[in-house]
Amino acid sequence: MTGGSTDQSASDRWGLSDACIVSDRRLASLPDTVTITASTQPLLPTANAGPPQNVPRGTLVQLSGAASSNPQGGTLSYAWTLDAQPQGSSVVLSNASAVNPSFTPLLAGLYRVQLVVNNGVVASAPASARQRGDFSAAADPGCGSTTAAADASHQYCGGLPILVHRA
Repeated sequence: MTGGSTDQSASDRWGLSDACIVSDRRLASLPDTVTITASTQPLLPTANAGPPQNVPRGTLVQLSGAASSNPQGGTLSYAWTLDAQPQGSSVVLSNASAVNPSFTPLLAGLYRVQLVVNNGVVASAPASARQRGDFSAAADPGCGSTTAAADASHQYCGGLPILVHRA
Protein backbone atom coordinates (compact mmCIF):
# COMPACT_ATOMS: atom_id res chain seq x y z
CA MET A 1 0.00 0.00 0.00
CA THR A 2 1.17 3.46 -0.67
CA GLY A 3 1.07 6.20 1.92
CA GLY A 4 -2.47 7.19 2.84
CA SER A 5 -3.81 10.67 3.12
CA THR A 6 -6.61 12.25 5.06
CA ASP A 7 -8.77 15.16 4.04
CA GLN A 8 -11.27 17.15 6.02
CA SER A 9 -13.57 18.31 3.21
CA ALA A 10 -16.25 19.65 5.51
CA SER A 11 -16.36 20.38 9.21
CA ASP A 12 -18.45 17.27 9.91
CA ARG A 13 -16.80 14.73 7.52
CA TRP A 14 -13.38 13.16 7.35
CA GLY A 15 -12.03 11.16 4.44
CA LEU A 16 -9.25 8.61 4.18
CA SER A 17 -7.78 7.67 0.83
CA ASP A 18 -5.19 4.99 0.09
CA ALA A 19 -3.91 3.18 -2.99
CA CYS A 20 -2.84 -0.44 -3.41
CA ILE A 21 -0.35 -1.71 -6.02
CA VAL A 22 0.29 -5.44 -6.39
CA SER A 23 3.66 -6.62 -7.77
CA ASP A 24 5.34 -9.98 -8.43
CA ARG A 25 8.76 -8.26 -8.83
CA ARG A 26 8.42 -8.34 -12.64
CA LEU A 27 5.10 -6.64 -13.25
CA ALA A 28 3.09 -4.22 -11.17
CA SER A 29 -0.64 -3.59 -11.26
CA LEU A 30 -2.22 -0.24 -11.78
CA PRO A 31 -3.00 1.49 -8.49
CA ASP A 32 -6.43 0.77 -7.03
CA THR A 33 -7.71 3.48 -4.71
CA VAL A 34 -10.21 3.19 -1.91
CA THR A 35 -11.74 6.21 -0.20
CA ILE A 36 -13.57 5.96 3.10
CA THR A 37 -15.60 8.92 4.33
CA ALA A 38 -16.88 9.09 7.87
CA SER A 39 -19.27 11.68 9.26
CA THR A 40 -19.30 13.03 12.78
CA GLN A 41 -23.01 13.83 12.38
CA PRO A 42 -25.18 10.93 13.64
CA LEU A 43 -28.07 9.79 11.50
CA LEU A 44 -31.37 10.78 13.07
CA PRO A 45 -33.93 8.13 13.95
CA THR A 46 -37.46 8.67 12.63
CA ALA A 47 -40.50 8.60 14.90
CA ASN A 48 -43.70 7.13 13.45
CA ALA A 49 -46.72 7.39 15.74
CA GLY A 50 -49.01 5.45 13.42
CA PRO A 51 -52.16 6.49 11.57
CA PRO A 52 -54.87 8.85 12.84
CA GLN A 53 -57.64 7.10 14.73
CA ASN A 54 -61.36 7.79 15.12
CA VAL A 55 -62.87 5.87 18.04
CA PRO A 56 -65.97 5.97 20.26
CA ARG A 57 -65.42 7.34 23.77
CA GLY A 58 -64.72 4.71 26.38
CA THR A 59 -62.78 2.59 23.84
CA LEU A 60 -59.17 1.60 24.54
CA VAL A 61 -56.84 3.43 22.12
CA GLN A 62 -53.74 1.34 21.43
CA LEU A 63 -50.80 3.38 20.07
CA SER A 64 -47.84 1.91 18.23
CA GLY A 65 -44.42 3.34 17.50
CA ALA A 66 -43.27 0.05 15.94
CA ALA A 67 -42.92 1.67 12.49
CA SER A 68 -40.29 4.09 13.86
CA SER A 69 -36.85 3.52 12.40
CA ASN A 70 -33.20 3.82 13.32
CA PRO A 71 -30.82 4.12 10.33
CA GLN A 72 -27.87 3.29 12.60
CA GLY A 73 -29.48 0.02 13.68
CA GLY A 74 -29.90 -0.91 17.31
CA THR A 75 -32.76 -0.33 19.67
CA LEU A 76 -34.88 2.75 20.14
CA SER A 77 -36.34 4.22 23.30
CA TYR A 78 -39.80 5.80 23.12
CA ALA A 79 -41.17 8.96 24.73
CA TRP A 80 -44.91 9.49 24.18
CA THR A 81 -46.82 12.53 25.37
CA LEU A 82 -50.50 13.38 25.26
CA ASP A 83 -50.19 17.06 24.48
CA ALA A 84 -53.82 17.95 23.70
CA GLN A 85 -57.15 16.66 24.91
CA PRO A 86 -60.66 18.05 25.35
CA GLN A 87 -61.25 20.53 28.15
CA GLY A 88 -62.17 18.67 31.33
CA SER A 89 -60.38 15.47 30.30
CA SER A 90 -57.65 14.10 32.54
CA VAL A 91 -56.51 11.08 30.52
CA VAL A 92 -52.96 9.81 30.99
CA LEU A 93 -51.01 7.38 28.84
CA SER A 94 -50.21 3.96 30.22
CA ASN A 95 -46.46 3.29 30.05
CA ALA A 96 -45.43 6.35 28.02
CA SER A 97 -41.94 4.89 27.46
CA ALA A 98 -43.19 1.71 25.77
CA VAL A 99 -43.43 1.10 22.03
CA ASN A 100 -47.20 0.64 22.41
CA PRO A 101 -48.84 2.66 25.19
CA SER A 102 -52.60 3.04 25.45
CA PHE A 103 -55.29 5.22 26.97
CA THR A 104 -59.07 5.25 27.27
CA PRO A 105 -60.69 8.58 26.39
CA LEU A 106 -63.87 9.30 28.36
CA LEU A 107 -64.81 12.59 26.67
CA ALA A 108 -65.53 13.17 22.99
CA GLY A 109 -63.13 15.50 21.18
CA LEU A 110 -59.58 15.72 19.92
CA TYR A 111 -56.66 14.00 21.62
CA ARG A 112 -53.21 14.76 20.18
CA VAL A 113 -50.36 12.36 20.83
CA GLN A 114 -46.67 13.04 20.19
CA LEU A 115 -43.82 10.52 19.88
CA VAL A 116 -40.07 11.11 20.05
CA VAL A 117 -37.66 8.18 19.66
CA ASN A 118 -34.02 8.08 20.69
CA ASN A 119 -31.27 5.70 19.54
CA GLY A 120 -29.02 6.36 22.52
CA VAL A 121 -27.09 9.05 20.65
CA VAL A 122 -29.67 11.46 19.28
CA ALA A 123 -33.43 11.99 19.42
CA SER A 124 -35.79 12.14 16.45
CA ALA A 125 -37.96 15.03 15.47
CA PRO A 126 -41.37 14.63 17.08
CA ALA A 127 -44.15 12.87 15.21
CA SER A 128 -47.25 14.82 16.23
CA ALA A 129 -50.54 16.05 14.89
CA ARG A 130 -53.08 18.74 15.52
CA GLN A 131 -56.78 19.00 14.74
CA ARG A 132 -59.21 21.71 15.69
CA GLY A 133 -62.45 20.93 17.47
CA ASP A 134 -64.51 22.52 14.70
CA PHE A 135 -62.62 20.48 12.06
CA SER A 136 -62.65 23.34 9.56
CA ALA A 137 -59.77 24.19 7.28
CA ALA A 138 -60.07 27.85 8.32
CA ALA A 139 -59.45 26.98 11.99
CA ASP A 140 -55.67 26.95 11.50
CA PRO A 141 -54.59 28.38 8.14
CA GLY A 142 -50.89 27.78 8.87
CA CYS A 143 -51.29 24.06 9.32
CA GLY A 144 -50.79 21.43 6.59
CA SER A 145 -53.40 20.33 4.11
CA THR A 146 -57.04 19.46 4.56
CA THR A 147 -58.20 15.95 3.78
CA ALA A 148 -61.81 14.86 3.58
CA ALA A 149 -62.94 12.20 6.01
CA ALA A 150 -66.27 10.39 6.17
CA ASP A 151 -67.92 12.97 8.43
CA ALA A 152 -65.59 15.97 8.66
CA SER A 153 -62.58 17.72 7.22
CA HIS A 154 -59.44 17.09 9.24
CA GLN A 155 -56.45 19.38 9.23
CA TYR A 156 -53.22 17.42 9.67
CA CYS A 157 -49.87 18.82 10.73
CA GLY A 158 -48.19 15.41 10.45
CA GLY A 159 -48.48 12.62 12.98
CA LEU A 160 -51.27 11.21 15.06
CA PRO A 161 -54.61 12.86 15.85
CA ILE A 162 -57.17 10.73 17.64
CA LEU A 163 -60.76 11.87 17.26
CA VAL A 164 -63.13 10.50 19.87
CA HIS A 165 -66.82 10.66 19.04
CA ARG A 166 -69.96 9.99 21.04
CA ALA A 167 -70.90 6.32 20.89
